Amino acid sequence: MSTDKEDRTEGDSWWAGEVPTQTDLEHARAQVQARGGRVDIVISHTAPSAFLRQLPKNKIDQSRLEDPTVALLDVILDEARPRQWFFGHFHLHTKGEDQGCAWQALSGEGLGGNWWVELGS
Repeated sequence: MSTDKEDRTEGDSWWAGEVPTQTDLEHARAQVQARGGRVDIVISHTAPSAFLRQLPKNKIDQSRLEDPTVALLDVILDEARPRQWFFGHFHLHTKGEDQGCAWQALSGEGLGGNWWVELGS
């Protein structure tokens, strides 16, 4: 969910349908089941609440924690049991582990804009 959509242009830098729906969740569930009930990697913009609770509170905009996508991602974490998860919504770089999933919050800051280098680490 774009927390700054008032400063963006609909259809160009934010979309009215940008928040995943129950239909999107059902599609994801079907894909997980088609792959034997587990996935290796999830890449998302925000993250499940289990990861968000581990982020440094003084370095993140707390309003970003109210994104309705978080609840959907909680289901994905629980049901898909990914081995790795990458997200970047908070513009910081940190790592953690929860429920058997190694996660990384990615940021281009401090990495010379090459945040994708972390994906290979």
